[in-house]
Amino acid sequence: MSVPEVTESTVRPHPLRSLAVTADQASVVAQLNRLLSSPFFNKSKRCRPFLEYVVNETLNGRGEHLKERSIGIDVFGREPAYDTNEDRIVRAAAIDVRRRIAQYYQDPEHEGELRIEVPSGSYVPQFLEPSEIHWPRTNNEKSRPDHEAHLAAGEEGTSATGTKAQGSGRIRWIALAAAMVVVIAGVLLFWAHSSAVNRPIKTFWAPFLSSDRVIIVLGDEGDIIERASLQAGQSEPSILDAVNSDRVGFADSQTAARAAALLSSLGKTFEIRRGGTVTLKDLREAPAVVIGALSNPWSLTLQQGLRYQFKIDESAHAITLIDQKDPANPQWKFDPSTPYAELKEDRAIVSRFVDLRTEQPVLLIAGLGRDGTVAAGEFVTSPAFLRALTSSAPKGWESKNVQVVIATDVVSGHGGNPRIVTIYFW
Repeated sequence: MSVPEVTESTVRPHPLRSLAVTADQASVVAQLNRLLSSPFFNKSKRCRPFLEYVVNETLNGRGEHLKERSIGIDVFGREPAYDTNEDRIVRAAAIDVRRRIAQYYQDPEHEGELRIEVPSGSYVPQFLEPSEIHWPRTNNEKSRPDHEAHLAAGEEGTSATGTKAQGSGRIRWIALAAAMVVVIAGVLLFWAHSSAVNRPIKTFWAPFLSSDRVIIVLGDEGDIIERASLQAGQSEPSILDAVNSDRVGFADSQTAARAAALLSSLGKTFEIRRGGTVTLKDLREAPAVVIGALSNPWSLTLQQGLRYQFKIDESAHAITLIDQKDPANPQWKFDPSTPYAELKEDRAIVSRFVDLRTEQPVLLIAGLGRDGTVAAGEFVTSPAFLRALTSSAPKGWESKNVQVVIATDVVSGHGGNPRIVTIYFW
């Protein structure tokens, strides 16, 4: 779809607004053109026409008519009777547009500009001056229509904690994990109310904050047990197999609790899923936080193509951390048969990137051992640790992909604080 440059003449003044607001319309048109010409939108065949359409419709006084079906028809050429539950292109485009807008305004050069936002749960854009004062809405405009709120929450319903029921994929959190969420949420909520302290958190997590929801994907130890029972000749897993399979490593659960508490403190809806219940289609519809290295099938899939990866070296009976630029010389080697009491250090890789297959932000928290996973989880949810990353980051890193190799000392079976070994931006 060819998108011409937007000019003020293409926008008719809203009949309910005074002439004084027309000058602001010119500012909106100018800001829209800045966004569309930025690297975040200028080559996007989906996000560029979506944003131009919803802004122009709103400025022309038709914001209350911006619904999923009308956008699908007018912007993406869908048939009037198309199934919006099967074809979610509008919802996917809206999520992508919110993410790109957030990335654009992360650049300090744009802090003084008028803001164009598409709030979650609505397709009607809002226009904010740098002082963050919203334009008044007409009586016909709604911040979050009820049926769209249900769509944003998903087809199956979301609980009050933000966790969606997923049948057999639902994790039975034990009381200790629940208490952990409450405690961590309280700490992170305190940070969330301090903009200065919390700036590294919001900067690092910005790609995830513009979406309607975030999927937290845990390693699936149950798949290993169920596969073992099938290989032993059973046609179906037994009741005992099913009970044993519904479990997750404690370190992964602790890291998921930290991520869930952080997202909750920032006002984001999330759902926690086992890796075996997540499909590529799911990951194309929402950003994902993927926890675990070799225990999570999605970690193994999504790390492909990244510079730093964990690999199994079967010839040496070891697990290695490799740099794809120099794969013959592992950065670190771990022998799984080493007595745990002799372990002196654990490693993890934190990767935040936009996956080319899903076109969604992904955060891999891939610890090799339990101490590495815990240290990586602390790193991505702590302003103090993230400040060490932001202090050495290049200008404009907020919109870049990043990998951080983390190390943590292990003393008498207890992991220490995370420390940065190396950082790579691209």
